[in-house]
Amino acid sequence: KCLTFSYDDGNHADRRLTELFARYGMKATFNLNSGTFGGQNIAPEEVRTLYEGQEVASHTVSHPNLVRMADSDLAWEILEDCRALEALTGRRVDGFAYPYGTWNDAVIRALEACGIRYARTVNATGGFFLPERWLCWHPTCHHDDPRLMDLGNSLIRDQASQHLRLMYVWGHSYEFDRNDNWRRMEDFCALMAGKPDIWYAANGQIVDAAENFARLRIARDHSFVYNPSADPVWISVGNRAVKVPGGTRISLTGEKCQ
Repeated sequence: KCLTFSYDDGNHADRRLTELFARYGMKATFNLNSGTFGGQNIAPEEVRTLYEGQEVASHTVSHPNLVRMADSDLAWEILEDCRALEALTGRRVDGFAYPYGTWNDAVIRALEACGIRYARTVNATGGFFLPERWLCWHPTCHHDDPRLMDLGNSLIRDQASQHLRLMYVWGHSYEFDRNDNWRRMEDFCALMAGKPDIWYAANGQIVDAAENFARLRIARDHSFVYNPSADPVWISVGNRAVKVPGGTRISLTGEKCQ
């Protein structure tokens, strides 16, 4: 099972939210607009330290409605935001969240051309499944969804072993100030924290894990598996959880495997 969060716009309330996430061991992706720093939003000089231990992703430079823009302007909004955020964080920016939740085929083509690997929509599914397409990643719910606590309890109780169960919560940190409901997020984090069978991951970590799993080379008779990735991958073999270290080939039958 996995739990992830995604928060947009870089509002100053991110300071309180990142502290809350750090206290409960939660991981999130923060989608920032490099052209709107200052004022009610965070300052550029605090980006590196504020989001340490979390993930920074793109939300465009100026938060426009992308479906109304020319292709060249689309590319500029995405690329320039990524460049600015990478300069501030010292880390590659691979993710994206659609401003106003709007996209079309032209926007997706622009994201692909700019090297974006995954992008979040605002279309809540109420479910726990991985997306069919990473550039149309629909979240489970907004943090103000009346089902939030019930969905969290459902994830905790879920014992299905054949599929990864992913709960994805999104929002804007300023909404907690506006609605005076910080306690709601704190209660949710307290409910979900410290579960040994839940992986707390930022969006990009989940994409990395899925891609590493897809790279596994498994023998057709399931006698061995080779992991060409640098990172370890965990798989289920019967009722066992098996760790496949990066760059190694291991036996799945108990026999020695070189």
